[in-house]
Amino acid sequence: MTEDSKEKVIAERQDDYKQKKEEIIKEALEEHEGKKENDQKDV
Repeated sequence: MTEDSKEKVIAERQDDYKQKKEEIIKEALEEHEGKKENDQKDV
């Protein structure tokens, strides 16, 4: 593997990781918001 292709693969992996991380954070936030709304209904 040349240095260029190594850097390309690393960059792709980082992009992939970043996208997955953002999806997980978004899902967690949505779940959290849903729980907050449910808690307020019980009051």
